[in-house]
Amino acid sequence: MTLSKEDLERYEKNAISAINDAYGTEEGETSVTQFVTYHMEEIDDDFWQDHLGTSKPEPGKMLEILELVSQWSDGDAEVFEFSLPDKGTPFVISVQFDNEGHLVDIAMDK
Repeated sequence: MTLSKEDLERYEKNAISAINDAYGTEEGETSVTQFVTYHMEEIDDDFWQDHLGTSKPEPGKMLEILELVSQWSDGDAEVFEFSLPDKGTPFVISVQFDNEGHLVDIAMDK
């Protein structure tokens, strides 16, 4: 399915909202929370200083700088992938919606 610009913007906004809602929850444990925890341990202080103005940000602040890096449709679902800016990581948070716009899954992928 080809989405209009308005639909793409709506899906992207809903995906970011779903990511934020999943952080720190049982449902987000193996996706969003794992992404945040891993990157807080693995990325050097200079990256955080450049992007968040501090070398030791609060973990949840990382979600504020996520960028859409990929979006596609497989016919049955719309998928939006977000990652850190400047190719700071090969990992993404993948958010999948069904054809009716309902959230299906959030996953951490490489």
